[in-house]
Amino acid sequence: MLIFFSNESDVPLSHGLPVPSANIDTKKLKDGWHELDGMIVDQDNFTTSAMPIRFYVDNTSNQPPAISIVQPSNGDKVSGVISLRAIASDSDGTVRRFNFKLMGELRSQPLL
Repeated sequence: MLIFFSNESDVPLSHGLPVPSANIDTKKLKDGWHELDGMIVDQDNFTTSAMPIRFYVDNTSNQPPAISIVQPSNGDKVSGVISLRAIASDSDGTVRRFNFKLMGELRSQPLL
């Protein structure tokens, strides 16, 4: 018999033979580091424990923000002072900051 334990509780997660295996629903664990050990028991009740392993649970569903430059349009020929416009959104949060880059260099307002 093989019993898996997590640092959340000492309740067996799964029993499996001949190849020990288990499934853990990470949604039921707190985000952060967890330690997992295994213990095996033979017919005479002798036990051996596995070396614990650590794994990180990240159940956040955070999606990256979206950005689209709408003015000037790609390929526009421009001269003089031009207006720059962009649409920025974050479907599961708020946009904290936006910066324009010109030729790969970060620029603050005013741009030039």
